[in-house]
Parts: sequence; structure tokens; C-alpha cells
Amino acid sequence: MQGRLRNNSKKFITLIHNQHIDMTCAGCPDVAQPFSTDGYQAACLFNHLFKPSSELAESIRSHLEELFGPRSSMPGFNYVAMHLRLGGLEHENKLPDERGSGQGPLHDVIEGLRCARKLGDQTGVNTSEIPVLLITDNHELRSFIVEGGLANVVTPNLKPAHMARLNKEQLQSRDPILSTYIDLGLLANAHCIVYGRSGFVNTAWMLGGGKPCFSDLRNACRMDIEAQ
Repeated sequence: MQGRLRNNSKKFITLIHNQHIDMTCAGCPDVAQPFSTDGYQAACLFNHLFKPSSELAESIRSHLEELFGPRSSMPGFNYVAMHLRLGGLEHENKLPDERGSGQGPLHDVIEGLRCARKLGDQTGVNTSEIPVLLITDNHELRSFIVEGGLANVVTPNLKPAHMARLNKEQLQSRDPILSTYIDLGLLANAHCIVYGRSGFVNTAWMLGGGKPCFSDLRNACRMDIEAQ
């Protein structure tokens, strides 16, 4: 978030510290040795260190139930998510096509949903029964989905904010910032994520511990590694 929330009194992510990491972080890298800062070991470490606050965790749980029903709280419940960074937030123009596949937003929505359903089939998530979660910064597309415009596709009825576009006064507002973190948590909890180019979705992937079912729209719907 580029440090822009430094002065905000409301904290939605907590830092776990004062623990011996070798004892409490199974699978994490040895931080005394060099390791990649953008791979699965780093994601494991990120997931261990950063946790949603109790308020954010409850908000994420509530939205999962709203989107998927009571089954969302059952052990083993999985869903597939897609994230598209299209632009269109308050004070922001639409973004150039290279944020996605390079072939335009309509193509990315269609092919992204095809990919999400394919990954669901490959990993045991029936997207005919469990709708695909689509997270986007484009309010127009979100509103269309909330109104039921896309079959078997859901999105939370929220208006997230792009932190870099908010002034100091706006950064003190609770709702758009909480909405942004709810989006982040919903992506982090997904079993599979289909995505376009975005630092936001990379943060969600790391917050979720680096799940292997993670597919770039520009990568012909292939997972980074086989999902287990």
C-alpha cells in the first residue's frame, strides 16, 4: 500500500512477532540464509507473519457466507476466484490493456471465466454449483455482477479504493479501506486464482500462503505447479 495507511488509526492486518520462527512456521525458509522474496517460500513466510485483524476476519467470513451460503464455513469448502485490474475506481481512469492479456477487457472477462471453470474442473471445484468469485476494481462490472448479470459469477457488493489515489482525509475513511482488505482476504482464501497483471493479487496470493493453483491470464490457463 506504499505506506499510505501509516497514519490511519484503524488497523486491518496484524503482524505476528516475538516468536521463534523455526518453531512456529513449518515450511518457511531459513531467514538467516538467502531465499527468493517472490516465490513459495516467501509466501509461506508472509502468510505466517501477516494475519487479518479480528474485525477484518469476521468481515471476510460474513461476505463468504453472503456469497456462497452456510457451506462456506464447512471444512474443505473451496472456490475459484478471478482478479481483473481494469481501472475505473474513484479518481482513476481506465487502465491500458497490458494490465491483462493485452487483448482488451472483454476478452479478459470471457477467457478469465473460462480459465476459472477449467481450473475448477481440474482441482475438484464444481463451478456449476459453486460460483466463480470475480474481484475487480471496475465499479461498472461489479455492479453488473451484483445485479445477477453473469450466471454463476459472484462479487461482494463493495466499493474498494486505490490507496495511491486517496488524499489524507480520504485515507481516514473506514469503509473504502475495509472494502479493499475484504477483497484481498476473499482472494487469499480462494483455492485457485486467475489473474491479470497486478501487485494486489500478488499480495493476496502471498497472504493465502502461496497456493499452487494460480494462473496468469497471459499464460494460457496453466497453473504455476500442479495443485494438490
